[in-house]
Amino acid sequence: MPLLKSQVTQACPTVTGNQTFTGSLGGAVPTAAKFIFIRESVINSISNHGVVGHGFTDGINDRSVSIRLEDGQASTDTRRRTNNTHCITTIDITTTAIEYSASFVSFAANSVTINWDVVGATGFQVVCILYAGVSAVVGDFFPNTTINATVTESGLGITPRYIEFISVGRDNNIDAPHGKLYTGFSAVFDSIINQGSLLSSDRSSKGTSETSGGIFNNRISGDLKDDGSLKYTLELTSVSAGEFIVTTRDGGASGTDAQYYLALETDIDEVNVITGNIPTSTGDFSYTGLGLRPGLLYMMGGAYSAFNTLTSDGSGGTRFWSLFSSSRKDSVWVTSQDAVGTSRTRSSIQNSPHNQQFHDGTALCNSTFIGTTPDGYTLNYSVVPVTGFAYIIVGFENGLVGAGNYYFKNLLSGVN
Repeated sequence: MPLLKSQVTQACPTVTGNQTFTGSLGGAVPTAAKFIFIRESVINSISNHGVVGHGFTDGINDRSVSIRLEDGQASTDTRRRTNNTHCITTIDITTTAIEYSASFVSFAANSVTINWDVVGATGFQVVCILYAGVSAVVGDFFPNTTINATVTESGLGITPRYIEFISVGRDNNIDAPHGKLYTGFSAVFDSIINQGSLLSSDRSSKGTSETSGGIFNNRISGDLKDDGSLKYTLELTSVSAGEFIVTTRDGGASGTDAQYYLALETDIDEVNVITGNIPTSTGDFSYTGLGLRPGLLYMMGGAYSAFNTLTSDGSGGTRFWSLFSSSRKDSVWVTSQDAVGTSRTRSSIQNSPHNQQFHDGTALCNSTFIGTTPDGYTLNYSVVPVTGFAYIIVGFENGLVGAGNYYFKNLLSGVN
């Protein structure tokens, strides 16, 4: 059965209790869900403070991370948090307390129900992706502390052809200073592991704000030091039945840097990851090279002109995650202005397949969805930067039962 997926976006409650996200999966029961929490209550609006959280559930295991960048501070106040019992967690703006958190309750036809045990006074937006028709595993591991040494995450019970990582570079259930956030994903396509990651840091307790980060087209995750410099990166080097292997590159890990993952056993060549550069001219722009017609797309980036290079010039002060299809478009972003005496941080969710701002709050790009192609998709840009910044995209094939691409490809590969 092909991978089925559905995107649902709604505000979280302001009282504790259950909330159900209901999508369109043709009656199928999900096997996993991904969540992105953004501290903005109104779509197409921008709010002070930069707060975003990422999380997963497979119905057994919940994992989540978040960062908080407080606005209007003479000395920057930024924090990060991990949680291995909840699929959503965020940090209070002015303290180290949890402000919102939710955990898995149940899967049902087309839906997932979660329980909010901590909520605030405002219903902020949550993007939920439901996955069905595939086996899924959510878990965590700790990278090898030695450069070029490996860790094998085994006993998965599946062959993980799509893996997504989230991390803030800390152990389980820890709150810590500095707004570090690392997101990445990989897919096995044509027997090749394609991967990419976004690393960003916003230093705390600084009289002048300091941001740094980078985008990588050959790593799935990594970590930055407290001063914003590179600590290490992680390369997904092998995927096989029941396991994956990750190699520590460019430095050594500390041994307490939990990496959370969502692994899906999709069909062969049903998901792919590509990288490239966004356009610098308005109008239609086609993203190509996926090798499939996507039904769901997940795009992330910042303001980096080159891959695999760490910068501290404000490029790390903008980061976005866009999830979109023909039926739903959500661009989630947070910004933190670099090199200012009073912190200026923002959060937003926009009804656009690709919308983001520079670290200083000026418009970087805006687009509308035109359609998909057999090899990618097309967006129409009304605002573009003068530099073609780097991006990473994962495309999930359309996933309709009986879709021609799915059956044609699997017949060629001998899978039925």
